[in-house]
Amino acid sequence: MSESIKPSDRYKIPNDLKIRIAPIEREAWIHLRMGRYDRAEALYRSELELFGKSEEKEGRSLHKGAPLHQLGLVFYFKKEFERSVRNFLLAYCEDTLSAESGQEDGADGSPACRILRDRFLIDLTFLRRIKEVSAEKKSKEEFPANPNDILKEAVNRHGADEANLLELCRSSEEALKQMPIDPILYLWPRKVFIGGPFIDLARLRDIQELVIRLGFEPVLTEESGIPEELIHHHNLMMLHSCKYAIFEVSRPAGQLIEIERTRDYGIRPLLVYSSTGEEIPKHVSAMLRTAGFDLKGYRDTIELGELIADYLKGEVAKPT
Repeated sequence: MSESIKPSDRYKIPNDLKIRIAPIEREAWIHLRMGRYDRAEALYRSELELFGKSEEKEGRSLHKGAPLHQLGLVFYFKKEFERSVRNFLLAYCEDTLSAESGQEDGADGSPACRILRDRFLIDLTFLRRIKEVSAEKKSKEEFPANPNDILKEAVNRHGADEANLLELCRSSEEALKQMPIDPILYLWPRKVFIGGPFIDLARLRDIQELVIRLGFEPVLTEESGIPEELIHHHNLMMLHSCKYAIFEVSRPAGQLIEIERTRDYGIRPLLVYSSTGEEIPKHVSAMLRTAGFDLKGYRDTIELGELIADYLKGEVAKPT
């Protein structure tokens, strides 16, 4: 291969493209984490379109593994597993094509490969087919912009059915439904427990999105599917796994138990309530008003976001 052409050059994304896709990726990620899968899909597809236009302008192919991988996640959460495995495979094709010649096995450590291997239980010989096709392309100094060119050739060599890639996987659709894929695994320093009554789920979802936008991982037990008889035990267990805790206390509910336990877990919680005035409204219990916790009122989502940002920023600044 000519030294002037390197597979890793595909990672050199033009600056103008980086600037254009950055806000798209951020919004798509937020919608993905909030369960707005159709909106996330549309944004990731628009990102791929921008990649395509940039490839035409640059006259070379670019690495598109990230949006393809994210589309794999979108379809996984939508339980459209055939489309999910296809996009993870396309992302894997991108990873093998961008690997230096002779180092295609390095793609086996990519996020797409780990999901294909560990969740879908894909036939590993098929992944070898993909690496073979990519290696041959690169030996001819061919870098297809469409990763489906590699996938289709690998399917033909393997004798597989391109319309049914799930046949390459040992994991059944029923098993896949029982194995959620978390898009990102945050450790304790970035986890934020969100507590409040289920009847105020809309407010809790606002807090959830604000936490995500600040780069933290929300833990919202109201949507965790915990059986009613285990709620008390699991709520406390999930609270204990978090460094931060935000409680919506506008409406009296059972969150007092979790709030009191934050002392035992070394958490300084933020308690927020909806209010139109300066005084703490009477519907906020005297127990909360006299407990010594941070108790803040907000008039709208903007003020709520400012309170949460100040809380997390202040906490992050403290030595751990």
